[in-house]
Amino acid sequence: MKRIKTIITIMLICLLFGTTIALAVTGTVLINGDSKVKPGEEKSLKIKISSDELVGVLSGKIETSSNMENVTITALNGWNLTHNPQTGAFNIYKAEGSKSEEIIEIKYTASKTEGTAKITLSELNLTTTNYETIQYQDVVKNITIANEDNQNNNEENNEEQNNQVNNDVPELNIIGNEENNQTNNTQNNQIGNNTDNTTSDEKIPQTGEDNYILISIAAIVILSVIFYIKYMQYRKNV
Repeated sequence: MKRIKTIITIMLICLLFGTTIALAVTGTVLINGDSKVKPGEEKSLKIKISSDELVGVLSGKIETSSNMENVTITALNGWNLTHNPQTGAFNIYKAEGSKSEEIIEIKYTASKTEGTAKITLSELNLTTTNYETIQYQDVVKNITIANEDNQNNNEENNEEQNNQVNNDVPELNIIGNEENNQTNNTQNNQIGNNTDNTTSDEKIPQTGEDNYILISIAAIVILSVIFYIKYMQYRKNV
């Protein structure tokens, strides 16, 4: 019985001091810039990264809609960029890394036809200076191309429609309220021309987390065996 207690105690000590805990790296990818432009107007957008770890590399694809013309993509703040215009694939790196910085500028000219333009960052892989790679979901930014008068009219129409939808929601039927609230949220998202969905913020486990756990378990087992052998030798000598 004492032998079993001793083994359990040794294993608990190993768990406390020998286990490596792999923490998830958090980060944000943003597309900063105006979400409203006039036909034929020249504008620029900037891609910004933020993370709790130093970021050394960001790779993925940049895709722009056809009504974004004369698109040029350049690096900022000492980052080094490679970009394939045919496929949209890009890779940008900085040896010393950064936790929060604008790294890419995208200049473009809006088409002369009114409509909605879109820029998409996809297949994003962010690598820290500790060589830990994180995958991020797509980042999308919608841009309204319209003359100022039309933009004001759209905003007024949106406000009237939103008010009408909100006034039609019944107050006494609890179930009906929940369903109508869901409908209102969907309609408001579809109606609003100024929606700016540019943020991708995730907490994703590091790629090597499983390896850390396996190594920790193996170390615990080995240490437990060593302590048990030492303990048995001690008992014999005593």
